[in-house]
Amino acid sequence: MPPVIPIVLYNGDKSWTAATSFKDKIQNADIFSEYVIDFKYILINVNGYSKEDLLAIQNTVSAVFLLDQKIDSIEFIEKAALVATEFKALSEEHKLKLKDWLDHVIQEPFRHVVLDLLKASEEEVSIMTANITKTFQEEKAQAIEQGEKKKALEVAKNLLAMGLEIECIIQATGLTREEIKGIK
Repeated sequence: MPPVIPIVLYNGDKSWTAATSFKDKIQNADIFSEYVIDFKYILINVNGYSKEDLLAIQNTVSAVFLLDQKIDSIEFIEKAALVATEFKALSEEHKLKLKDWLDHVIQEPFRHVVLDLLKASEEEVSIMTANITKTFQEEKAQAIEQGEKKKALEVAKNLLAMGLEIECIIQATGLTREEIKGIK
C-alpha cells in the first residue's frame, strides 16, 4: 500500500492556530492513546510565499499559489498578468491544467478576464491589465463616493430630526440645499 501524506493548503488571512497532530484533536486521546490513530499533516501557508519566490519557481503550483493568495481585485489581475507573461516555461499540458483550475475556482467577473489574459500576447496582456485596473479603480472610487454620499444623507437626516437649520446642515455635510430638502 502506498503511503498517504496529508497536506493542508491554507490561504486564510489569519495565522493558522489549529493543531497539526490528529491525536491533539481527539478528546481523551491520552486515555485511549494505544487505540487512537495519530498522524501529523503538512501545513502549507500559501500566503507565506512572496511574489518574488513564486515567480522564481515558475511552475504550475507556484502560479496557483500566486493567484490563491489573499489580495484585492487589482492585485489579482496584476498577478494573473504576471502568470500570463512570466510563466513561459510551463508546458502546454500544465497551462491547460492551470486554466482548468482557474475555470473551476475563480468566479466571474474574474474568470473570463484571467482566462483571456492567459491566451493573450505580452503586448495584449499589458493593455488589458491597464484597462482592467483603470476600470476597477474607477468603480472603487465611485463606490467610495456613493458611500460618502449615503453617510452624508444619513447625518443630514439626523441633524434635521434634531431641528438644526439647513445652513448648518449644509456646512456639516457638504450636501446641497436641494439634497437636504429632498430628505424631508
